[in-house]
Amino acid sequence: MADLYLDHNVPRDLGELLAAQGHTSRTVRQLRLETQTDDVHLLRCWREGWTFLTHDTEDYTLLHAAWTRWAPAWGLASAPSHFGIILRPQIGAAGLIGPVGAFLASAPPLVNQLYAWTQDAGWLVFDDATGWQPFTPT
Repeated sequence: MADLYLDHNVPRDLGELLAAQGHTSRTVRQLRLETQTDDVHLLRCWREGWTFLTHDTEDYTLLHAAWTRWAPAWGLASAPSHFGIILRPQIGAAGLIGPVGAFLASAPPLVNQLYAWTQDAGWLVFDDATGWQPFTPT
């Protein structure tokens, strides 16, 4: 089961629905971190071992790319692994629980991965070399 951190823009009841499926979640609001910046949230997820669920596609695509690209560019073996980022559209929990719940139930690899779900394209995974690619949960 996934251990999730839900951004301030994720419907609160999505966390409850995911908990009913056996996942653990906490929200930015519950931890009173609404004023923190995106990089602080990603760092908190790394420290705690949480997968981050957010609507901020552009910001977290950039942060993920920096996380995975900069260490090798600086001659370091690799950066520490983050525990995954899941991007979702800004719709209500009722429209998200089906695809997000099924995605998490499929137990996809989350470490150092960036996924997005869109109503038009379904699931996508970000590849550093080629950008967004289709992803089919098993």
